[in-house]
Parts: sequence; structure tokens; C-alpha cells
Amino acid sequence: MLSDEMMGKVEKIITGCDSETAVFQRVSASICPEIYGMEEIKQALLLLMIGGVTKELKDGMRIRGHLNCLLMGDPGVAKSQLLKHISKFAPRGIYTTGKGSSGVGLTAAVLRDPNTGEVVLEGGALVLADTGICCIDEFDKMDERDRTNIHEVMEQQTISIAKAGITTSLNARTSILAAANPVYGRYNKHLAPHENINLTAALLSRFDLIFLLLDIADQERDTLLASHVTQVHKSSAIPERASDKRIDAEVMRSFIAHAQTFNPTIPADLHNYIVAKYVEKRKFQREGAEEVSYMYITPRTLLGIIRISQSLAKLHFRSVVEQQDVDQAMRLMDYSIRSLRSMKNQGDEGQKRRENQKQNRESSMNLIIKDIREVFIKLGQPQININQIMSQLQNLNPSRYNQKEFRKDQVLETLTHYKKLQVVYMDDEQNVVLL
Repeated sequence: MLSDEMMGKVEKIITGCDSETAVFQRVSASICPEIYGMEEIKQALLLLMIGGVTKELKDGMRIRGHLNCLLMGDPGVAKSQLLKHISKFAPRGIYTTGKGSSGVGLTAAVLRDPNTGEVVLEGGALVLADTGICCIDEFDKMDERDRTNIHEVMEQQTISIAKAGITTSLNARTSILAAANPVYGRYNKHLAPHENINLTAALLSRFDLIFLLLDIADQERDTLLASHVTQVHKSSAIPERASDKRIDAEVMRSFIAHAQTFNPTIPADLHNYIVAKYVEKRKFQREGAEEVSYMYITPRTLLGIIRISQSLAKLHFRSVVEQQDVDQAMRLMDYSIRSLRSMKNQGDEGQKRRENQKQNRESSMNLIIKDIREVFIKLGQPQININQIMSQLQNLNPSRYNQKEFRKDQVLETLTHYKKLQVVYMDDEQNVVLL
């Protein structure tokens, strides 16, 4: 239970920012501020510490709410530093290395008590990290037999033991944060991403987010990075421009602890939206799109979207998930997919421009469908004509729905897009029904 003084500091973080996006950026920037950049990575680590909502079904089945994250990249990009920081920052964190931990060291060992002679179980790193975070460095150096021992932990969050006459199941309700290097030590740009990663599909599908961190030579970025590092070493402190918005570590822990007390639910009107986003990802994989052909979009991906969305709602101290949480979760997943993309197109400016245009178009559609949903809620009618929708949209936000921005053809394009995804229905007379 937080004290009144600490609760006031936690609430000040929310009230001191002009938007929820600003809160997300400020809190995530306070994670490992001595490391330059990596905004999306730090946001993912913040959500990993907060976690989603674990569900216990009536038949006893448990659906995990903890997030799992994998950092894959070149040596020297601060992967180990991030893992060390998270293991110490989290209320319960265990740090271990893949090469130094056997399967028994990760799960549980059967030992004989020297005094009584009885056979006893001794928990490994994953059991000790129950309800916390287990950080596994050098994940790629693990023996394949040892690596398969954590498959059950990453999904069922239990460890089944059948050794020396002992048959039992131990709780391992932990988030796994792993770091690994590419199979050749450094990322080979001439090979496909899945050839560089060299991890099995069964393992990759259990990670909610996978980020590829590459050491790319870029003069502007290298200058900023070197300036940041030298400033940290010079003054043994974070540069002022980064520390202005930094939150104290004790307040951060209290903020995360308070966020974990919430159990947000997903309202019925968001179900079709989440399903449509998942089906869209599956469509790209079905068509063999390069970005997702090696990402193994499975039903676990759908659960990952739900977990990240609920974690974002908890971050903002809400009991209900909103559409912006789903959009933010999809943004993080899209960043994860783009980071795993082949580096052959790095210099293709046209490709980058097309991606930016696609992102802007999707962002506009997300705003429009959100406003249309508000129109249906306001009028309370099951079916509304497109002309009435446009009139209501102009009353709802005159500055947005004028002749320069979000015209009627853009609204029609949005409705046609979401009609294909079965989020809305529109007949020949342009009467719209929200499914």
C-alpha cells in the first residue's frame, strides 16, 4: 500500500502531462536513461514490468498476462545493460546467462538432503522469479535441450517435474526478457532475418515482442551517441536534456506497483476492431509479405495484442481498454516487425516514403473510425446514413472534418476498408451499421 505522499507523487506524473502519450514517453524515458535512444525498446520494457491481466477460467485453465520480450542484435548495443537494469529495477528480478545456466538451473533440481537423506526439490531461476521478471542473457548460447525446458514456462507458466519418484508442478508466473546475438556474431545483411536469428518457430511464437538492434554506421546518430556517452562518463550523471523529465527510481517503482493493481477489461465494441487487426496481419502472412513471412503470426499474436493493450490501460490507471491502447499495441508490434526486416532495403528512400504514407493513412483511418464509433454512441441508432455521419462528424470536430482534412471521400475510403475487415457494414445506399 502506497503512502499518501508517494501516491501524490505518482498522481502528479499523470496530471503533469498534457496527454496519455506524453505520460507513456516520460515514464519509459526514465528506464535506463544513461542508454541513448531506444525509445520503443524502453516502452516495451515498461509494459513488460507492468504486465497484462492473467485470467483463470472456470475449468482451471490459466491464460498468462505476463509479457515476454526478446532483444536480438549486434554486440555492443547495450542489450546486457538493459537486462541488468531491469533485473535490479523490478521488485523481483533474476538475472542469469544462457551459457552459465543448465536446464536444471533454470527450472528445478532434485537433491538429496545430507541430514535426513530425503529427496527434495530446489527451485531454479524461473521458479525464484515467480511473479517477477527473469532476465536471460546470451540466450543463443544455451544448449538446445536446455532451451526447450522453458517452453512450458513461457506459455503455461508452470514447471512440471517428474524425477526421482517426485511428480509435481511448480509455479513460474514470470515474464521472460531474453537477449541474444545473431548466429554469426554480427548481423549478416546478405541473409534473411530468420537465417540470422536461427531460433525455432516454437520459441519465437512465445515472445510477444522481438526487437532487432543493429549497430549501423550513421554519422549523425554516431555523433549524438558519442556525445551522450562522453557526457555520462564526464559528469557521472545523465545529460541535462535527458534528465529534465526523468522520474526518480523510487517513484517509478511505486508508479508500476500502483499500475499493477488495475485489471482492465476489453469492452464489447472493441472486440471486432481487435479481430480485424489480427486478421489483417494474418492476411499479410498468407500473401507472403516479406515483413511477416518469418514472424509466425499465430493465435498467440492475438493474445499478445490483448496483453499489450491491457498493459497500456494499466499504465494510464484505467479499468477499461480503449481503442488508442490497441492502436499503440499495434504500433509497437509493427515496429518489432520492421526491425526484423531484411536490411537490403535500408537505403531505399522510396520504400521508406511508401511506409510513411501507409502509416499516415492508417493513422487517419484509426481516427475516423474512432469518431464514427462516437457518433453511433451519441445517436444510439443501429443504422446511420453516410450524410448524417458526415454532419455529426463536422459537429463533433469542425477543425478536422473540413475541406482540407478528412473529406467525405476519406470517410468513405475508411468505411470501405473496415467493411472488408467486417468491422462495419455499408449497403448500396450508404447506410452504415457498426458490427
